[in-house]
Amino acid sequence: MRYFTVHGSNSQEALAEMMRRYGPDACIQSHQTVRVGGVLGLFTRPAVEITGYVDGKTDESSESRPQPADGKPNAGARGAAAPSLGALLDQVTALRERLDESLPPGAEVTVQRDEHPALAELRALLAGNDLAAPMRGRLIDAVRSELPLSGLQDQAAVHQFVMRRVAAELAIAVPLQQRPAPADGPRVCTLVGPTGVGKTTTIAKLAALHGLGNGGLAPPVRIVTIDNYRIGAREQIETYGDIMRIPVTSAETVDELKKAIALGSDAEIMFVDTVGRSPTDYARMAEMRSVLDAVGRGGTTQLVVSATTKFADLRQILRQFEPFGYDSVIVTKLDETSSIGNVISALADARKPVSYLCSGQVVPQDIAPASTIRLLLNLHGFRFDRKLLEQEFGERAAPNGRAAPSGTAVEVAGEN
Repeated sequence: MRYFTVHGSNSQEALAEMMRRYGPDACIQSHQTVRVGGVLGLFTRPAVEITGYVDGKTDESSESRPQPADGKPNAGARGAAAPSLGALLDQVTALRERLDESLPPGAEVTVQRDEHPALAELRALLAGNDLAAPMRGRLIDAVRSELPLSGLQDQAAVHQFVMRRVAAELAIAVPLQQRPAPADGPRVCTLVGPTGVGKTTTIAKLAALHGLGNGGLAPPVRIVTIDNYRIGAREQIETYGDIMRIPVTSAETVDELKKAIALGSDAEIMFVDTVGRSPTDYARMAEMRSVLDAVGRGGTTQLVVSATTKFADLRQILRQFEPFGYDSVIVTKLDETSSIGNVISALADARKPVSYLCSGQVVPQDIAPASTIRLLLNLHGFRFDRKLLEQEFGERAAPNGRAAPSGTAVEVAGEN
């Protein structure tokens, strides 16, 4: 048995080289992308490397055939070694199928064209920030098609262009304080989301933003919790309420929730803390949906997600909480991750506006109304003019993920 390693600029070239040198009996062991050439580690280029073996009994390698003294194969050798174009294509196809079978499940063989160094640098930067592949592809295609070749030499200009494109895919919801109050009763804001994302702490932060600083007057904020399942959940929110002097009520049924909302009619805003549910627990999700129907059409629902969640899981959460009719998203735990490209990609993919950003456990300091600039500043390695982006996107907001004109604030719909 004879082992070999061959290289090519792409998969097809590597396969063709393997076939030329070792014939159709060659067996593939591994396939990977490597970097070759260069000097002292510099100026290397990507290449495809195939390792494999051939049975020693049928070694048809051209290297084993005798060669004339002048190094040129004779006419007979050329005729014997040169198959027809059709046969060559058939063999390449067969080898490609054999290669695909040798790859792990879900793996893909991609052939990447030679590209400008600026695009290669940008591709690596986007991947390093955990932006999802679809969004990376859109951004690279936009740079390639809309920027002139001379513009690729200016890294700052490329980064500014990319940040503008990212910002254009984000939507910002109007903060609760800026939304008009209903004609009768309090504004009711319900927070939903999976377990462990920090809904209770976020409720306390939002309540503190609205309820502190009123002197000795009755607080305009009330909290209702329907999280009576998680150990210590009720005690936690009641402790926050005692410290902030904000009334906290517990409700377990639809009737109790309706009663709590009616008794809190003197408040300006009421926050409802719900039970964390797995988005795949459909029975529990339906049960909570029936409880939240008690809020009525005058309420608003916000989905709480963690910045530490993977893009694929975020996409599933955003989709499977749709039955709750959430109109915006609150992102928590920004302090627990080094990159938020996963969050930006998921929000852009679902076209959902973000309302608040949370970056710690301190109440109420570690929460702020979301803005495009705040999100962009969490992307690392980019050079861009912040003032120019603030002028274009600083006041941008959108209802239910629909894009709004630059500089326009649009109220998020309050229906559940």
